[in-house]
Amino acid sequence: MLNQLINMIFERKIFYENSYDIINKRLKLIKASFEYHYNANKNYREICNKYNIIPGDITNYGDLIKIPLIPIDAFKIEAERKLLLTVPMENIRQQVESSGTSGIPSISYKDIVTLDRIAVSILSLYREFFPIIGDYGMFFTIPPKYIAKLGLMKLITFMQVGFSGFDYVIDLPGDPPDFDRILKEILDQKGKSICHLIGAPFLIYDFIQFIKSRYPGKRFDLDPGSMVITIGGWKRKGDSPLCTRDELNGLLADIFNISNFNIRDIFAMAESNLFTMECEYQQKHVPPWGYFSIRNIENPLEKEELSGKSGILAIFDPLNNSSPGFILSGDIGRIVFEGKCKCGRFGQIFQFERRAVGAETRSCALYMDEFINIYQNKGKMENGK
Repeated sequence: MLNQLINMIFERKIFYENSYDIINKRLKLIKASFEYHYNANKNYREICNKYNIIPGDITNYGDLIKIPLIPIDAFKIEAERKLLLTVPMENIRQQVESSGTSGIPSISYKDIVTLDRIAVSILSLYREFFPIIGDYGMFFTIPPKYIAKLGLMKLITFMQVGFSGFDYVIDLPGDPPDFDRILKEILDQKGKSICHLIGAPFLIYDFIQFIKSRYPGKRFDLDPGSMVITIGGWKRKGDSPLCTRDELNGLLADIFNISNFNIRDIFAMAESNLFTMECEYQQKHVPPWGYFSIRNIENPLEKEELSGKSGILAIFDPLNNSSPGFILSGDIGRIVFEGKCKCGRFGQIFQFERRAVGAETRSCALYMDEFINIYQNKGKMENGK
């Protein structure tokens, strides 16, 4: 499976193959991943036995609904996330944390095989969606070494590799951003190297508001080809969203003369290794080696919604070697369509809408209770086979 997966990720043509070819390759990867975790992970196999499912039952996409999903809240509890491991704890090389915007942060464990797959996939996606090699990057965050475990830092660390130079808006934790310095540094790149703004939406938004206040009515046109790439949530911790996507696009056009084609967003979760990158038409492409399933809010374990209808996001991630990559998230979204995008690429187009709230999380919570009880009722708290 490993060679097949790596070869698929390295092949740039996979983004342009017709839907039939992508669908067949993707199903084989998911089936192989499910079989691996079923055979190697005693605790996950116990869940599968509870639902009377074995790898041989997965023959088509309609059968994916049978694969037991890991509830997102399991990553928030140390005892439970260790139960998820397919590999021994001593094989874990890194742990990745969510920002904890909605409460307790999630932690996902990664072994070296998973990390290798992540590295290859991120570099492949950057090459495909963001023409930034050799340019200059201004990162709207603090240096990764201070918050290395945070999921979005992994994306930023890999992105640095392709730049001829880069800097950070914030030098040290707790320091306020020096937007005067940042603006000067960005403008100094003009005519020398294309400059891209990358990072947290709220910091980019604050930067724009600073410019509007300090230099009312003034424009600072960047070189053609400059991009703005947002990574992470669109609100501060505990706050409502900063602005709409269209409003941010308008502000960036007014201040920096950046077109919508060069404003992109990345959707990612610490618990998963799949990253959805936006194309020039601001459509989020699910990587061809992964699958997003939109589940019915009332019955997420047994009913999948059709394209265009909103529901709870379930993720099928064959990159994960450390633990089963089949996750029931706490996010509401929809598959806009599956097929050929205006950009020429094939695959699933995903639209994130919001976090699940209130009664929408009830079915997930009930499943979480059942998930935990499978072990606790039988006293099976060990990892491995």
